[in-house]
Formats: sequence, structure tokens, C-alpha cells
Amino acid sequence: MPDNTQPLLELGRLLLCLAAPPSITDLISQLDEAEEYEQFISIVKQFVPEEVNNIFARSSPGEKVGAFAQAFSNRYFQLEDRFIEGDVEGYRDLVSVIPVIVLGMSFDDYHEIAHDSRQGIQLLAYLLADPYEPDEPCHAYIPGVERGARVALYDALRLFMSQDVLERVPEGGLSDDDVQLIFAKSRFKPVVLFSQMINCCTGNFFLDTDYELLCQGDYPEWNAETVEELTRQWLEAERIQNEVYTFCEWLEKDPVKHFGEVLYFVERGRYVAKGPDASGVQLEFALEP
Repeated sequence: MPDNTQPLLELGRLLLCLAAPPSITDLISQLDEAEEYEQFISIVKQFVPEEVNNIFARSSPGEKVGAFAQAFSNRYFQLEDRFIEGDVEGYRDLVSVIPVIVLGMSFDDYHEIAHDSRQGIQLLAYLLADPYEPDEPCHAYIPGVERGARVALYDALRLFMSQDVLERVPEGGLSDDDVQLIFAKSRFKPVVLFSQMINCCTGNFFLDTDYELLCQGDYPEWNAETVEELTRQWLEAERIQNEVYTFCEWLEKDPVKHFGEVLYFVERGRYVAKGPDASGVQLEFALEP
């Protein structure tokens, strides 16, 4: 005869490890979401086995999910805040897909740079072409033409940059292809990384995906291989962001001087970037801090 005592033994083991009795809402959730609760137990055991007792000692589904999401985020990569905060009613939303945080720059994010981003990001964004309207003019407002992102950036930069410096930026900004040719092997490589970030072409899931794209069905599913790969990509995304932000700090120490050095490099590099010795010439013209 099959052993029918195993489920009861498993339930008994879980009940014995509880520091507090289960709440009515937890019991109802376990009955209503029996399959999802079983999946939740499996996910907890697979990814944070050392936290099993701590997680199942919580009295409500939200508290259990919150404890798991915090432990998982500490070990692998960040999950959505609402799961860490336990702002959920049951287990279904968690077990159906991995509730990742994505860092991709959306249309709205790009258009907010002029209003709420740090100076270094504003300077880099103005140096580069608008990924959504690459032919948009920049240096001045044209009467009768709708004000766009580059004009808004220009207005924001005029608060701390001289017009002479800003007008050295190539009209319309640099394309991603130009940026790759000019900066890829120079000490200004973070410009390349930022260009890839705003164009969502870094090759990194977190940096290339915004929430609109994610909601179209690109949420990853729970399995060991996916978690391992996303953990690697999360660390890579942090490294790329840190390089860009460190470069922003350098720009912000003396915006006129340092952004002027970048433009000097552009003015020289654009003429040699496509030549056979482009890398050597680019490096030769790179200025020291």
C-alpha cells in the first residue's frame, strides 16, 4: 500500500517549526491556493533553504512572502519592493513568475532626465542622440516646433554650462554607432556604456528591459538556471551602472572643463575613428584628468 502518512508528517514538521500559530488568512490561503502554496514551499527550499524555519514561522501569507523575498534579494538579485514588504494577499503572484526589478530606460524615463537627473547624466544624455527622436534639433528652441527632450536638456544644462561649450556638441547628438567608434577604446568608455543604456542595447536583461516591455510577458520563470543567469546579469548591471556613475562624478567635479575634454576628444576622434589606426589615434588624443 502507498504511504499516505508522508503529507501529514510534512505538515507536522512545518507546524512544529512555527514560532506563532498560523492565522486564519494563512489557513484560508493554503486551502484556496493549495497548489501555489506547495510551489512556494518548493521555491523556498530550493533557493533559501537556510531560511525555511524563519519564513514558515511567519503567520500570514504576506509575511511569509516578504521574508522569502528579502532573503532571496540578499542572496541573488533584487525582487520587487511590494513582495519584500509583504504587500500581497497570497502566493500566486510570487510563484507564477520571478518578480524582478528592471532598470531599462523607458520613453518616460528618458524625457525626465532634464528634470530630475544628476548633472553628469544630463551632460551625457545631451551628448548623445535622442533614442526616440534621433533627428530632433537641440541648441535652441525653434518657434512653432514642439519642445522635445534635447531642447529641455539644453535648457537644464544652460543653468550651469556655458553656451559656447554646449554648442560644440554635434547637432542632434552622437549616434550609438559614432559613440562606439570614437570612445570604445578610450578612457571615456563609460560614454559607450551610457549610450548602450539609453538605447537599451547593453545585452543585459536588467538594463535592456523596462516595465512596459516586462509587462508584455517577459517576466522570467522560476528555475535554477534562470536564477543563476539573472544573478550574473544583476552583478554585471551593477558594474555597468557604477562605471557610468563614477564617470558622472568626474564630470560633475568641473563640468565645463571635463565636458570640454570629452568634446575635444569627439572633435578629434570623429575624423580618425574609421581609419585603420583609429584606436591608436584615439588614445593619443585622450586627455589626462
